[in-house]
Amino acid sequence: MAQEIENYIRDADVSDAEAIARIHVRSWQVAYRGMMPDSLLDNLSVQDRILQWQKRLTDHKESTLVVETGGSVAGWATFGQSRDDDAGARTGELTAIYLDPLVWGRGLGKLLYREIEKRLQQAAFTEVTLWVLEANSRARRFYSSIGYAEEDGTTKSVLREGVEIPEIRVRYRKALGSSVNPISSTEIAGARCPIDIKSLNSCSG
Repeated sequence: MAQEIENYIRDADVSDAEAIARIHVRSWQVAYRGMMPDSLLDNLSVQDRILQWQKRLTDHKESTLVVETGGSVAGWATFGQSRDDDAGARTGELTAIYLDPLVWGRGLGKLLYREIEKRLQQAAFTEVTLWVLEANSRARRFYSSIGYAEEDGTTKSVLREGVEIPEIRVRYRKALGSSVNPISSTEIAGARCPIDIKSLNSCSG
């Protein structure tokens, strides 16, 4: 009988910088191939990302979670107060969620998102938004599957890695408390989260 692999969600700390950076680079190189110039993707530096993440995880200007599977970090996400100019005080934002391409399709993204949504609700946010590349059909399907809806007329151009790229990001919005499609017992097998203080930077439940 095959042994179940335990999935574990926790707050990220500075010791996770290298693992997060490697997933950040690899997921970009796979997910954005054909959407961004090959020269940009092929020259992404893990070492540069490690330094960036060491600073981000020390500054604590955003909340960052990681999901471990089999004892190794397999993905991460950042979230917090919406950065949009038209956002209300109770609008949160899912700023990023990336998984190692080797674990795509195993339900870890939904597992990670459930914890994010729980924390945003505990912090009194009533809705959450995100921005996604218009051409990123895989990500858009994922966000639709967890209850987000595209907003008409909300697009913006972006600058990636210092390169001006003619692409459009589309905003999606979800009212908190909306259901997330269930994930199977196989996908959620062994999922747990350490209990800590009630805040955006702590697990609960």
